[in-house]
Amino acid sequence: MLRRALLILLALFLLAVTLVGLASWQFSRVVTPLVAAYLTRYGVSEFVIGDAHWHWRRVSLDSMAIGGELDGSRYRINLRTLSFGYHWRQLFSGKLSGVDIDCIEGTLEPGFQGQPGSESPSTILINSLLPVAWLSRLPLDRFAVANLDLQLLFPGDERLQVTSDELLLNPGRQLARARISLVPTISNQMSHPFPITPGTVVVLELQGDPIIPLSAAIRIADEAGELATLKLSLDVNHAGNRQHFGIEADLDLGASETVLTTLLTSIMAPPSKSPADSGDVLSTATAGTAVGNLKDLEGRLLLSFQGDIANRFSGDFQSWLNSLAFAGTTKMQLSIGAWPYFRLENIRGHLDTRFQGNLESTTVGLDEPAGIEALWHNLFLDSPSGRDQDRSELEQWLPLGQQVPVTLSLDSSNSLSRDSGGIRLPALTLRLAAGPGEHRTLINADIDTLAVNAAGTSFNTTLLAYLPVKAKPAIEIGASARLERHSGQDPRWNASGNLRSKPLATDTTFVSSLTDSGQFSLDSRSMLTSLPVLLKTVRQLVPLPLDVELVSGKGQLDYQVTGNIGVADSKESFLPVHQARVSLAELTGLVAGLGLQDGSAVASVKKERRWQSSAPWRLQAKSLETGVTFSDIDIRGQLLPSASLDASQWRINGFHAVSFGGSLDLEQPVTVALPLGETSFLLKLSDWQLAQVAALYKDQGLEGSGTLNGHIPISFSPEGLRVSDGMVQSRAPGGIIRFHSGASNSSLAATNEQLAMTLRLLEDFQYDQLSVAANFAPSGLLNLGLRLSGRNKKELDGRLVNFNINVEENLYDLLRTLQITDKVINTLEKRVNP
Repeated sequence: MLRRALLILLALFLLAVTLVGLASWQFSRVVTPLVAAYLTRYGVSEFVIGDAHWHWRRVSLDSMAIGGELDGSRYRINLRTLSFGYHWRQLFSGKLSGVDIDCIEGTLEPGFQGQPGSESPSTILINSLLPVAWLSRLPLDRFAVANLDLQLLFPGDERLQVTSDELLLNPGRQLARARISLVPTISNQMSHPFPITPGTVVVLELQGDPIIPLSAAIRIADEAGELATLKLSLDVNHAGNRQHFGIEADLDLGASETVLTTLLTSIMAPPSKSPADSGDVLSTATAGTAVGNLKDLEGRLLLSFQGDIANRFSGDFQSWLNSLAFAGTTKMQLSIGAWPYFRLENIRGHLDTRFQGNLESTTVGLDEPAGIEALWHNLFLDSPSGRDQDRSELEQWLPLGQQVPVTLSLDSSNSLSRDSGGIRLPALTLRLAAGPGEHRTLINADIDTLAVNAAGTSFNTTLLAYLPVKAKPAIEIGASARLERHSGQDPRWNASGNLRSKPLATDTTFVSSLTDSGQFSLDSRSMLTSLPVLLKTVRQLVPLPLDVELVSGKGQLDYQVTGNIGVADSKESFLPVHQARVSLAELTGLVAGLGLQDGSAVASVKKERRWQSSAPWRLQAKSLETGVTFSDIDIRGQLLPSASLDASQWRINGFHAVSFGGSLDLEQPVTVALPLGETSFLLKLSDWQLAQVAALYKDQGLEGSGTLNGHIPISFSPEGLRVSDGMVQSRAPGGIIRFHSGASNSSLAATNEQLAMTLRLLEDFQYDQLSVAANFAPSGLLNLGLRLSGRNKKELDGRLVNFNINVEENLYDLLRTLQITDKVINTLEKRVNP
């Protein structure tokens, strides 16, 4: 019996061995079609399998090559040394317990959904690599790859190499271990929000299990070494059909200097429209130089991020990604030793924010006011005249050309929100302080109703500025404006608003625009509501060329400027066209001690490369009191083309004034050059009434009648005004001169018979001819050579008498004496200095 039983067991063993041999020999023929049919559902169209080896519940393959297309993505992958685990009952249903692969090599061409170009390479990359996008489709419990080398091919000969020396995936939505390197090889900048430069390597190290929270590290390096390290701790919890998670990140900004520089460059330097535009806009190369000069960048960025997302990937990738809901905070401290392009040093900044929402709708707010401090130096600003003296005066209230402390802060009690309708921010407060101590300039700006949508960008601003001056209080300027950005063939910013200042007594309205290519324009109209207040304030800032004290006056200034913003330091890169028109009215006050009443002025200038008048200017006044009254004053002229106002040429086309019952006119146009050199012109004196001239000396007993005409040659020089050989003559038939000598002259005449005869003749002298030769020196000395020809019918039997009289007097002293007794000037002085 025992022997028979042993023979039966031996036969069964041999049968089992035979069956195992047959199964091993037929495995490839049976399994290959089965695996091919199984993989067809995943877009596999090419399938080649190598030698297979059967083990208990496991199959080993020497190699496998697959190719095909899935969701528009084409792939060709070679796998070596594969091991499939299975259960007999699940094998023919396509269920595997695990897959172990020694090496995967191949290429993947991510496809585009919708129209070509509708998705950026970065979106395709995420869709291809994110495990949740395809992991749930794998019918297995374990997936392990010892070595991975995958080339992702994008349009435009751009490639991304994905390598890994350890990859273990749990399809139950748990990532156990992975170390993945991403190496981009690009021909052009990829269209994604973050910069990728040649030579950059991104390494991701992930570890975790169902119990221990997932930890991750991201290292970014290039050929020069490590650029940045980002460490994450991920807390994963499961609840219902949502997966909740939290992330804590700590980023060393100093190690990320090159990445931040590249990112800022891509933001600041939109590509030029054409090579011809490169000199007019901020080109990529120029912006790279501007940003690339960062010195000693240090700082940290702390991120706290919590959120949840759908457990399973369903539908399209974007819909699944839109299910992400998140909330968190950021805290950033930043310091930069120097940013030479913008002339900034010792930059310190901080930004603390809170955020929540999802990819379709987000709100971002400030936990506390954000701020930045820096030293700003080498600021260049021309004074109005361009003269160094005037610029030094400006520096007394705004320290130009020095290291200026600058502080900027942002504060908002409202949050910025983003949704399908665009971006909105109800309110934001900006505060800027520039300058040290009492020289500090303060600007507060309230920005509200910020809106960014498909139509463009718009917001309203209210500005309040305090400018330090020598006298207190400081100048205060308020403004409100609305800015709008409209997209079009050449997107542009449009701004309109109002600017007003009570200390400056101005109210300005303006309209301006700035295109993305740098073209700009500004059109403003300023109402000068009180020139006395304006002049008083301006005098605190810069010296005026004339001592002007007004008691009344108003005006209007229209100013337009157009041009293109350049980025070079050379002045030639910034050549705007300026046009200005000023009109003043109701001017009453003191000008160099002279009384001006009811004056007005209209002037227009234009500057492209040279300053010049765009229309003739005109000055008019009802009267100018010097002790002698000049009325109906009318001066007309123009600014000739000049390189600068400091070295300019002015042409006076006409001058007219009424005085002594006649007129004083410019004989012919004259050109005056600044700085003032030798300038000569001729004044024509017409129809002056001797009676009004003699009235200046009525207290000395002088009267007269008759009409005077003449010419007065005048020359200006740095020394002052000079009159050489001026001549005034009487008009036929002459007139009368009466001189009533006082008691002192009578007593003197009693001892001098010739003087007594002269005084008697002048008591009632009828002249036929009267001429006065005038010479005047810059010192004020006036020499008059008086010649009279006529008779006194009561003396010398009425015979003809000729007089030659020389008078020497200081004209300034005479005018000063006349001003002392002038009621108009005295009244104006009291109103100016009450």
